[in-house]
This record gives sequence, C-alpha cells and structure tokens, in this order.
Amino acid sequence: MSTMYTNQWNNSSYRYPFPNCLSMQETYSLTWQDIFVSTVTKGKKNGTYLEIGAQWPDNGNNTYLMSKHLNWTGLSIELLDQYKDNWKQLRPNNKFLAHDALTLDYTRLLAENYNSNVIDYLQLDIEPSENTFIALTKLPLEKYRFAVITFETDLYQGGSGPKVREESRKLLQKHGYELIIGDVLHHGSPYEDWYVDLNLVDKLVALDIKRQAKYNQNPNDLLLIHR
Repeated sequence: MSTMYTNQWNNSSYRYPFPNCLSMQETYSLTWQDIFVSTVTKGKKNGTYLEIGAQWPDNGNNTYLMSKHLNWTGLSIELLDQYKDNWKQLRPNNKFLAHDALTLDYTRLLAENYNSNVIDYLQLDIEPSENTFIALTKLPLEKYRFAVITFETDLYQGGSGPKVREESRKLLQKHGYELIIGDVLHHGSPYEDWYVDLNLVDKLVALDIKRQAKYNQNPNDLLLIHR
C-alpha cells in the first residue's frame, strides 16, 4: 500500500459549509481538489466521477475523500497496472482500468459504465500536459455533462503548458463550462484549472469562489477560514 498523503486541519473551518462537512476534516488531494468538488456539489452523496490519470487509490488522490465519506463511485483510468492490486484492496467498489487513456473509445466506455449522461466530477491529469488535452478532445463532450472538471495544465513547467492552457480553456468554455479558478497554485506554482457547469452545482458558491480567485489562486485560502 502507499504511504498515506493526508492534510488534516483543526484550526480551520469550511468557508462554504455543506451537509456532511463536519465529518470531512481531511483532504487526500495535493491541492484540495476533493474539498472543492465536495463544496460546490454541496456534499452530494452517491455521486459519480471519471478519473483520467489515477495512480494510487488514496495517496494524493482526488476522489478518495468522496468515495470514503459520501459513497461516490466511478471509473479511474491509469496507464500503469502496478496500482491495480491497491485499488482492488482499498476501493473494491470503484472501477480501475489500466489502459492508455489516449486510445480508449470514450463513447462506448461511458455508456458501459454510467447510467446517466451527467457525471459529477471529471479529473484530467496525465503526463505530459499535451496528452491531457488529447484525452479531453476524445471525450464525447456533446453527449455527457460534468458538474466539476479539474484539468492539469502544468503551466509552471513552461514548454507547451501555455498552449495547453489556452486550447483547453477554449474547448471547455465553448462547451459551456465556467472557469472558476484559473492557474490553481501548488506550492506557489500555477498548474491547474478548475471548472463547473453552473447548472449542476451550487451556483452562488461557485461564483463567489470565482470572485475571490481573482485575487488569490491558493485553494486552501479560498475554501477554508483560518483561525
């Protein structure tokens, strides 16, 4: 098993409280993606996710918190099958697919694994960021809607990061997604964009986060009140 990555807090509280939040006093994501998803979906129970780029089922994972506390289920795609046994052991109710994310037939895959054309969370995070964008273009965005999307641009690395950020923003905004936090910071470096479908989340909360994010892209500060 992996060494657990977790960030717990005792001297902070949720800036936007939601049902069940008091039982969720930890994050397993590297930059609070799980707290953002839980916040804007109002602590939804029995939600669904599609995770493109998964690795460990718990360590630095963006869906483990919702799976653990809110009974979320979904499909996680990871190129390396070395993680398969860990997923089977820790998250037996969650599907893990060891496969190249760039060669999948997503229309067929989603039809086989989801009962609705609305999926609560889409994570896109594979390497390099050009491949993350290619995976995005392969999704049937005209047929399926995602309440929340986190897209890793790896902008801080330079190279193709700026182009990936520009092209992914064009595509997602064309499909009606609202950019809530652009250039999310990880240790002070911009590396990810977070989107929502305003019709599928708490609109007032999402737009207030967006307003605050004009001045601060640190998700810890945006999602928690520090005492």
